[in-house]
Order: sequence, then structure tokens, then C-alpha cells
Amino acid sequence: MGQFFIGYEAERESVVQTSNTSSLLDGKSTRRTLRNYSLGFSTLKKSEEESQLVADQILGKKLRIQVVEHCYVHIIDEHGERKCIIPRDQAIRRDEGLSLLDFDGATIEFIRIEKVNKSSFKAIVHIE
Repeated sequence: MGQFFIGYEAERESVVQTSNTSSLLDGKSTRRTLRNYSLGFSTLKKSEEESQLVADQILGKKLRIQVVEHCYVHIIDEHGERKCIIPRDQAIRRDEGLSLLDFDGATIEFIRIEKVNKSSFKAIVHIE
């Protein structure tokens, strides 16, 4: 028995943009103040009750955004402990010209929790 591979080169129909910098949108920073901004967060928990507990702990607090390895966005407290994360599909919003990967070290304040699910929640935040 053997393996059989067919290889050929094809040109992509669309341009793929890659970068190792913190900004993924044409190398320009998209960082700006965001007020009353709706955003989804993952708690990495396994039940709605655990996610609700995380949401209750961070509501009304000012935490910090930490970008890890240029591709993950964590929300950490003053001790550097991860409270929740911004899922990768939420981190880059091309339709708004916004990359949350540009917000490393920014302050995030949780104003209101809108909806809590099994392992995530949606919140209204201020980011400076």
C-alpha cells in the first residue's frame, strides 16, 4: 500500500493578508475609544451558572486587555489573572475597521451584562 498525492499550484481569487504585528488591518492601528460597545466574551466555563458568576465578578470593574501571541485577546485583572477572553471571531471586525488586537494594555470597563450562555456572555463595555 502506498500514498498518492496530486499537487498543483493555483492562484487565489482573493488576497490573503498575514502579519506578525499587533495590527491586522493594513499595518495601521485601529485603536480608539469605544463607548457603549457591544461585545461577546467567552468564559471557558462549562455551565451557565459558572459563566454568570464570572459576569457578576467583572460587572462594573475596570480590567485590562492583554493580547497574547498576536492572536488571542484576554481580559485580565490587576493581578494578571485571566477573567475571560474575546473569541477570535469577535477580535477582528473588518466591517467596522476595528481590530481588538490593537488594544493591548487598554482599559475595559464592563457597564452591563446583556445575555449569559453556557460558556459565554454578551456585554456593553467602554474601552479606552
